[in-house]
Amino acid sequence: MDSKDGIYIGDDVWIAVQCCVLKGAKINSHTVIGDKSLVNKEISQSEVTFGSPAKVVSYRK
Repeated sequence: MDSKDGIYIGDDVWIAVQCCVLKGAKINSHTVIGDKSLVNKEISQSEVTFGSPAKVVSYRK
C-alpha cells in the first residue's frame, strides 16, 4: 500500500504507459489501468479500466 500526496495505490496494480493519476485518486488492489488513461477518482478492486477519464471495461478474476 502506497500513499503519497493524497494518491492511494493498492497491491497487485498494473498501470500502463502514459497514464495520469491525479491527486486524491484511489486505486484499489488487483486493478489494471490501460495506457493513456486519466485516473481522477476511486477505482474499485479487480476492475480493468481505460480512457480519459478511466472507465470500467471488465473485471479481473
